[in-house]
Amino acid sequence: MDRIKVAHIITKLELGGAQENTLYTCGNLDKKKFNVFLIAGPGGILDKQTQNIRTYFVKELIREICPLWDAIAIFKIYKILKKEQPLIIHTHSSKAGILGRWAAYFYRLASGVANKIKIIHTFHGFGFHDFQNFLVKSVYVNVERITAKITDILIAVAHDNINKGLKNKIGKKEQYLVI
Repeated sequence: MDRIKVAHIITKLELGGAQENTLYTCGNLDKKKFNVFLIAGPGGILDKQTQNIRTYFVKELIREICPLWDAIAIFKIYKILKKEQPLIIHTHSSKAGILGRWAAYFYRLASGVANKIKIIHTFHGFGFHDFQNFLVKSVYVNVERITAKITDILIAVAHDNINKGLKNKIGKKEQYLVI
């Protein structure tokens, strides 16, 4: 039986719940059923915990918004996905969630088996909040709305995250799961 190839994508392996959860998942999925690899930006204090996880570090995958580096990151992630050919692409964190899902979408379009490829995103939190400048928050919310349209499943870590997403018209109720 062929193992299902799964890609996890996260911005940077800093100390935090999203990062620790992603590393735990990558390291502990049933190796008889899944072939897992990780894509991350380099320079996090948890980078060394990837020793037993097949990992690609993409230097352009950074937290700050930089249109040129963001475009390069999407292209590099796309190339990795095209080479590895995963059936499941699971993104984590706001920045990698946006860039990774678009790279996954382009990979899915080019794959020839688009209906078999699933794009999943976990909201460990949102990149926007009520104390941001209105224009900045609007841009973040609209980018999440558009990107939710190319996402199969949106996972939240709490029901409040689902409520916040739906309140901001990010995705549809049937896309959401809480874990």
